[in-house]
Amino acid sequence: MNFRARLTLTMGTLILLMAAALFFYLPRKLEKEAIALISHKAETLAQLTAFTIHPSIYFQDRAALEEALSGTRSDKDVAYVIVTDPAGKTLASMHPERATGGRGVSRNLYEVEMPIRDDSTNGKRELARLQIGISLARMRREIAQARLASALLGTSILAAALIAVLLIGNLLTRPLREVPAGAQLIATGDLTHRVPSGRADEI
Repeated sequence: MNFRARLTLTMGTLILLMAAALFFYLPRKLEKEAIALISHKAETLAQLTAFTIHPSIYFQDRAALEEALSGTRSDKDVAYVIVTDPAGKTLASMHPERATGGRGVSRNLYEVEMPIRDDSTNGKRELARLQIGISLARMRREIAQARLASALLGTSILAAALIAVLLIGNLLTRPLREVPAGAQLIATGDLTHRVPSGRADEI
């Protein structure tokens, strides 16, 4: 393998590794950060919802409970909401069939559970339990789009860089190729042939 081929192969491999890192690392980093944001959103939403529905649960007002949950239900990322009493009986719910019973990331959801306690007993008595599931579908779509964009960007960079390496390799090795070509002409008897220098570097 000649010098130009080795240069092209080496640089091409390095560029390919960089493109692969861009394709795999960036979407994973984005997903990790997105999960952290969704976790924070789920915890905050659960706390706000628990605070909002606490009076209606304390006074056992089902109509007020349904009204208090309307804001949480309207969130487009909320997959389900379940409010149960200490015995496990459902007081209010939205899409309870989507619940997996897990906590944190499970399937395509981020799930959080929070007890609602009686403040008059210093929080010792549990009035109800709130479960909220946040859908990860939108995040997954955005990650898939980011991965596609990374792939397109990486491919474009790889193609442009390979072309640049070929051109640079050809430019750098041209003086080296002129030396054996000139030697062959001299070997055939053309003693007047000269290899042009034209450069001040070691080549």
